[in-house]
This record gives sequence, C-alpha cells and structure tokens, in this order.
Amino acid sequence: MNNQSYVCELLSEANNEAVTHVLSARPCWNGVSLVKDVIIGKERCLYHAGPAYSCINAIPSSVRNSLAFGCIFEGWAQDWSEANHLLEAGEIRILSAQDYGLLVPLAGVISPSMAVIRVVDPKSGRQKFCVFNEGNEIATRLGCRDERLYEHHQWLNGEFSDWLIGCLDEPIDILPLMSASFKEGDDGHAQTGAGSRLIASVLRRRAYDTPDRIAAFLDSSSAFALNIWMAAAALMMSSAEGTKGASLVTRAGGNGRHFGYSIASDPTKWITSEAPVPLGTVESRFDGRIVGGAVGDSAVIDFLGLGGLNLASAPVLTIALSSYLPDDAMKRGESILAARHHALGGRRVGCLAERAAHYGRGPIILIGMIDAAGEVGRLGGGVVDVPGAFFMTDTSV
Repeated sequence: MNNQSYVCELLSEANNEAVTHVLSARPCWNGVSLVKDVIIGKERCLYHAGPAYSCINAIPSSVRNSLAFGCIFEGWAQDWSEANHLLEAGEIRILSAQDYGLLVPLAGVISPSMAVIRVVDPKSGRQKFCVFNEGNEIATRLGCRDERLYEHHQWLNGEFSDWLIGCLDEPIDILPLMSASFKEGDDGHAQTGAGSRLIASVLRRRAYDTPDRIAAFLDSSSAFALNIWMAAAALMMSSAEGTKGASLVTRAGGNGRHFGYSIASDPTKWITSEAPVPLGTVESRFDGRIVGGAVGDSAVIDFLGLGGLNLASAPVLTIALSSYLPDDAMKRGESILAARHHALGGRRVGCLAERAAHYGRGPIILIGMIDAAGEVGRLGGGVVDVPGAFFMTDTSV
C-alpha cells in the first residue's frame, strides 16, 4: 500500500504536503563520516543538543563537563581545568548540533575529530548525522568527568569506526529494522534492545571478522540502535522543511536550560521555553540527587511519533513507567500526529504544532534523567509530558 493513502483527509493543504514529504523519505545508513569533513571550516567548535545557549553561564554542569571533554579529546586542552578555562574564555565556539544537521544524545558532545553515523535519503540526497552510541557505562551523554572517556573515544572513533565502515559498503535500510524492533517490544526511544540486536546482526553478517572487543561492545550496548533511529527520525522530519504554512515539527531537543522545536514553515527558527524536568523514579543509590532539565536531541524520535507516542509497542516499559504517564498516553498520538506510515506498520507520524496547541498537550518524551550537578550521570528513566502551552504560538494554518 502506498504511504500517500495514509494521509489524513482533514489536514490543511500545507500540512498535507509537509507530511507527504515525511512519508516519502527512506532513511538509509550509508556510511560513517568525520565531523570535520561534514562541517567545513569550523575547527575549534563543539556541538551540543537542543537550541543554542545564550552564554557560557547558561550551560548546565553536565553539558559543561562534556564540552570540556571535547576540548581534551581534540588536544586543545590537557586536562579538565585547562578545558574549562578555554570554554570560559570563549576560545571555543559552542554551537547547536541540529543547526548543522548533527544530533547529540542527552548531555553529550560532538567534536571535529569524532566519527558520526551518516543517514541519507537516496531520493532527495538529504543527510543527517549522529554520534555513535557510546555504550552504557563510559559515555559523554552522561555528563560526568570520567577519566576513561579519552581511551574509550580513541577506540570508538578509531578501531570501531573503521570496522563499521567495512560493514557499510551497501546501505542499511533503516525503517524495516525499526518496524521489526517494534514487534519485539521496543518503543524506539527508551527501549531499543531489539533494534540494537537487529542492527548488530546485520553488521556482523557483513563483517569479514568481528574482533572480541567489538563483539562485547555490541552485545552490551542495548541502546546502540537509538542513535541510528535519531538520525533517521530527524531526516524524515526535516524532509518537510520549507513547506509554506505548515506547522509540522521538523526539529526538537533540549539543552538542559531550554527546550525547543522548529516547524516546517520556519525551519531555522527555534521556538523555545524553559526545559521541563523529567519525571521518573530515581535509582535508590542516587537518593537526594536533583534531576536536571530535559537535555538531548533524541526527542526527535518522540516528535516523529515513536517513543512516548508508541507505547503500545512496549507493554513492559509502559508498566514500568505507568506512575508517570498521563491518562491519555496510549491515545495521545491520535490527537496530534498527522498521518499513518505504512513502512512503520501503520503507526502515526508527524507532530503538528497547531494540533498540539488545540488539543492542549504535545508529545510524550521518554528521556534519561541526568544529574543536575554533573557528578553521577543518569539517575533513571524519565518522562516529559510536553504541555500544549508550549505550542501556543502563531502556527495556525
């Protein structure tokens, strides 16, 4: 069945056109790139999630830690103290990743020498890039000063990156794997274990050899697929950019201070509000820790219509989060999403800002809760119920 038959007849002409672009996109993982080869002429720049910060003092401690690591990884600084001095002095440009077609999970960082997943739509040539998932323990996305990060990233952006390149002579069609993962209990955001196993299986079949460290890393990285899904979701949403009069959301993310989104008719403008604090159960070992504001670009998944708007696919996760989910959680997508996507099993996709404003509620985002002090990392899994007031701007069409 053609995706076009899933477009809602009640859409305005502009939103109908916008969501048709989203439905037509076919994201494929076709390679690995270095950031410095993607973003030319920005050698001393670091990239973070969500909208840009107004000043250095607005950056949360967790993100500051990751930016400092970026300075160390690039060789601009020898230690955390020197890195912080560079940041304070304004010697390093700090930029919004999504402004440059990049995506960053949680409180992470992208620096010029890092390798990124390259996802492309073969028909349009549109591309999006996301850093590798770093695994569950040693990760910049956790926002901690971890002395193990440097060696881990040397390996991740070296041996592991080279191995991936050897597995990607032919592109990997993402949507069939994503759809298959939903049948195994994934939601596409908080729960991506099945998708990660499916991706790893494809890579191993293609590899001439899989070294022990790589095999162990893939086996233990239950969220490896998440970063691939992020790039795919961002690419699909961005396909609607430039559609005059359309309110379909094309970007979304938080920087820990502010949360923002963009719409198809004005795709370079961030519409922002104060970052909401995710709700969830803080792990007992972190009792007393304060949860920081929502941070990360993975919100693109939920705004596409997966994650928190795809809870029916993940019953175990839904039960675990039930204390923090709104009453309409299982039906929220019916009120704010534009159309059904055949390649995703008929799931609804495409958040319309005007519908969210009218309904009074936006997407439900499933997101990690990060320690506000930047000391212990992830405190647990959280939920953000985006309020309708967030969308009460001039988005009517």
